[in-house]
Amino acid sequence: MNRAGDRVAAVAPAGTVLSDPRTGKNGRHCLVAPFRQAVFGRLAGYEDVNDADRLGRDPAMRWIVGGRAVAEQAASTSQMGRFETSAMTSPTNLTALADLSGRWIDRAQMQRARTALVLDIDSSVSPTYGAQEGTSYNGHFARTSNG
Repeated sequence: MNRAGDRVAAVAPAGTVLSDPRTGKNGRHCLVAPFRQAVFGRLAGYEDVNDADRLGRDPAMRWIVGGRAVAEQAASTSQMGRFETSAMTSPTNLTALADLSGRWIDRAQMQRARTALVLDIDSSVSPTYGAQEGTSYNGHFARTSNG
């Protein structure tokens, strides 16, 4: 898979954790397509769904959204509005969204070989006075300290 495909595939876990909150005779829908449109629309600089009609006709966005959007059109402004104000605000989906970044991190770590360990050891200050044993000058804090 190429780098662009990797970016699009990164949102796939959302499809397994997001659920359509509608009940009744309506069919349940997978929310990956509108989620992709929302995420990549923001990444493209669109701060809200007001331009979703125009963005939904964009060939690149249609490819990103996938499914029927490739041959037809991605979600409209009204569809994206319902998605963001109804589906994405359900308690189940809010919890799932909060956990999604952790899933992305776990997925990225599983795909990379661990080749290095970075220890970030910062200087700390424990001020000392007089000629105490183990005291040295800490240039960062401009004082003598133990540590």
